[in-house]
Formats: sequence, C-alpha cells, structure tokens
Amino acid sequence: MKDVRQIRKKILSFMAAALVLAGCVQCAYAESAGAGNWPVDLDRKGSFSVALKAGGDINLYKVADVVVDDGYKFALTKEFAKAAGSRAQSVTKQINSQDEIGSASLASTIAGLVSASGAKAQTKKASSDTTVKFENLSVGLYLATQTKASSGYNKLDPFLISLPGENQTYDVTALPKPDLTPKTGDTGVPNKGTPPSGSRLPQTGQLWWPVWMLSLAGAVLVAAGLLTKKRAGRN
Repeated sequence: MKDVRQIRKKILSFMAAALVLAGCVQCAYAESAGAGNWPVDLDRKGSFSVALKAGGDINLYKVADVVVDDGYKFALTKEFAKAAGSRAQSVTKQINSQDEIGSASLASTIAGLVSASGAKAQTKKASSDTTVKFENLSVGLYLATQTKASSGYNKLDPFLISLPGENQTYDVTALPKPDLTPKTGDTGVPNKGTPPSGSRLPQTGQLWWPVWMLSLAGAVLVAAGLLTKKRAGRN
C-alpha cells in the first residue's frame, strides 16, 4: 500500500511539473508567434498573389505601415488615420490585436474608410481564370476589395493581408472561394464571397501537445487509482 502511495505521489509531482512547463512554453510561443515580435526587414519588398475567376478584379490598398518598437507593430497610413478621425486610435489597437486582426468585421470597418481616405488602389483584373500578382510591395498591412465580381459569382468580402505574412513570408498567396450566384428562381438570399484561405495574418497560435499531455495525465491517474483500489481490496 505504501509503495502505491509513493508511486501516485511521484506521478502527481511529475504531472504538476509537466503542466507548469506546458504553461510556460505556451506563453512563450504566444509571445513569439504574434505580429509584433517577428524580425522584419523594413527595406525588403514583397508580393501578393490571388487566384481570380474570369471577369473579376482585386483592388489593393495599403492601410498601415510597419513601425519598429521593441519588435514591430502597425501604424495607420496618413490617409487612413485621417479618414478614421476620432476612431483612429481604436482602429490602430484593433489591427495590432491578435484576436481581431484577422476578423471580417475589422476588414469591413477599414473598407468603409476607403472613400474618405482618398487612397489610391492598385487594381488587377482577370480576363480569364488566372492568378494575378501585386509586386514590389513595401512591408505593412493591406486591404483587398473587389469592385466587380467574377462572372457567375458574388463579390468577395474585403480582407486584410499582412507583409510579411504567415511563417514570415514576404510573398503571400490567397485563394479566394467565391460563392456561386443563385440561378433565377432560386429562393433565399445569396451569401457573399468567403474570405480567402492561405492569407492568414500573423496571429498567436495554439500548441496542441499540452492537450495531449493532459489527456495522458488523466489516463495515468485513473490507472493509478484503479490499481490502488484493487490492492486495497486484496488487503
């Protein structure tokens, strides 16, 4: 009985130490993975490629510059800061937030500032199903919108692109998935185009190995409890 208690004590001590380690690693990962602590080459140029269906277009606006301040963060361009007015501080906070930077609502909010900003867009059009590419882009945060939908499709929702992008790449590719326009006579309201996949902004990720470790810990403790109960019954 004494041996079993010692085994259980050792298991609990080991799992407690493992959980502390998992928490520390998770926090360290969260701090290093977010947009704000990646090393950024301010002089490097990047590109943005997007797959388009025939007849569609893509407008690209630079929304924010990268500023170095113990890592890096985004700062709205003069045009968008002026357009945001009293909301400039709030929008800046959002684009630097790990929880909000990739949201469709934030992209929509910034898209609503385009007209007032007077910002000029780079525009690419697709005469056939193809991939268009914007090159020689400075690092920063960009907004992509669609003025004309591809033939037979709904317009894509606005979305944001960061340079550098995921995995610190300076050549970002997006794969939009526009919804088909319902045929005449169909019922229901058509959905808007879905945001692209493959253009994720840098965000804090989630490590899964602590979850597996917790599951294993639970299984070990259950097994230890059953063993203790079995031995106690024998005694």
